[in-house]
Amino acid sequence: MASFDQIPVATDWGSALATIDTSSGSSTYGQVTALTLTNPGAGYATTPTVTINGGSGSGATGTVTVDLDATSPFYGKVTGITLTSGGSGYTFAPAVTLGTAVTLTAGGSMSFNSSPYQIPGAMVIQAASVDNPTLVSLNLPTGGLAVGSGYSSFVTSGSIVVGNTIQSGGYLNMTSETLNWDGANIISAVQAVQLQPYRTGNQFTQGPSLSIDLAGPLPGDYGVTAVQLEALDVPGGMVIVGNSKSTGGINIGATGAVNLSGVNYSLGLAGLSGGVNFYNNLTLPAGSSFDLNTGSSAVNGFSPILDISIPNGTLSFSSSGGVGSLGQPLNTNVGYFGASTITGPVYLDNSTSATDTVITGSFTVSGTNSDFNLISGGGITANSAVTVGGQSFFTIGSGGTPDFIANNSSNGFSGLVTLAGPLGNVTINNSGMTLTLAGMIL
Repeated sequence: MASFDQIPVATDWGSALATIDTSSGSSTYGQVTALTLTNPGAGYATTPTVTINGGSGSGATGTVTVDLDATSPFYGKVTGITLTSGGSGYTFAPAVTLGTAVTLTAGGSMSFNSSPYQIPGAMVIQAASVDNPTLVSLNLPTGGLAVGSGYSSFVTSGSIVVGNTIQSGGYLNMTSETLNWDGANIISAVQAVQLQPYRTGNQFTQGPSLSIDLAGPLPGDYGVTAVQLEALDVPGGMVIVGNSKSTGGINIGATGAVNLSGVNYSLGLAGLSGGVNFYNNLTLPAGSSFDLNTGSSAVNGFSPILDISIPNGTLSFSSSGGVGSLGQPLNTNVGYFGASTITGPVYLDNSTSATDTVITGSFTVSGTNSDFNLISGGGITANSAVTVGGQSFFTIGSGGTPDFIANNSSNGFSGLVTLAGPLGNVTINNSGMTLTLAGMIL
């Protein structure tokens, strides 16, 4: 077992933010489109490496310039940053690291003594070889741990045990078989926290199932409880649970409703296959966002249960398995649907919102049986492009306005369009294509 009394201190790191394109109709969709320097740092003796991690994507790169003139008032500071490749597959902003992380490795367990630790830059804690499950537990210090900006990663084949607070100035990734902390142990980050299951070689090419529930996971599953999620402090940032390569499926609320209305972050779920099942209601803070990046998994609700509640919040999908089904739509209470790319049919019932439904990001439904069915609590307004390969069925509710407005010049309704409900004003722009209106059922 490795035990650490002191951790070497890195330079006073600078920081930068990445901007991504979330417009599904754009040629740069899912790419990093800009890097913005937010802190020049200090004490750089050489030009640091730029690494871009997280955000569910890969391949983005960048470079920086550093003032190495000892007579300059900006000596040792980063003076500029340049994006050299946008990469692909990003669903939210990744972390930008300016420098080389402090790396600690061990072949068994790793523990820290009780003193608080502070590192200005990023930190990596991992097994001596990630291809062998040898780091069986990671016991983080009872005195607390603070790391700086950039991407910090803690990887173990066993359990991550949090003795006190963990503070990250950037993006914190925690990879393990199990998690061990409660509401008294606060984990905080400025940008994002990602919790994901360990797999041999860290490739995530097989299970396990992922659960978000009131109780702990079933044997063999990777589970995060509501209490553990409530212990995360990421003001205005993201918490991502799962990994976009994991095949075990995702289950929410198998033993009861999960109420996260009191947290201060938006939530993302990531997986590759195995299905996504909402057995009970998941409630997120008003005005927050929820991103379902689920690969080939179908997203299933269980009517008439309200599956997702985010009052005045935003729900987005990236799924090649479809959303909901005929007779059993995904029941939501949201204000907005964000940028989404879905292969397969979409059945959404947002009537519980009792107000207008607004589509704020490019919304694409394609593939076999690519029908789009949306029931609103009020009117429906699509501020961004809506592209539907099959038929479209839109139902207006009695709350809000009675209008259906889809006036984006890039819309593409390929099949029949049916409007129902107490309709008022109707505006549809179909990008120069022939619009076939099956009917307006008033």
